[in-house]
Amino acid sequence: MLGLFMQINFHRVGGENIYLYYPVMLISLTVALLFCPFKIFYFRTRMWLLYSLVCILSSNDKAIHR
Repeated sequence: MLGLFMQINFHRVGGENIYLYYPVMLISLTVALLFCPFKIFYFRTRMWLLYSLVCILSSNDKAIHR
């Protein structure tokens, strides 16, 4: 997905108006896939990643936040 957006971005498909919005579209699509409630696209792996991110971000351990 990243490769596709990079190719579209560097070839400037869609003109100058939409050229600046490709990174925003990539991040939006990635977040939408990450929080997709359906059991597709490696559901258990996505839930593990979300769980790990929540644990890291909510940790009060100073070693993690250095």
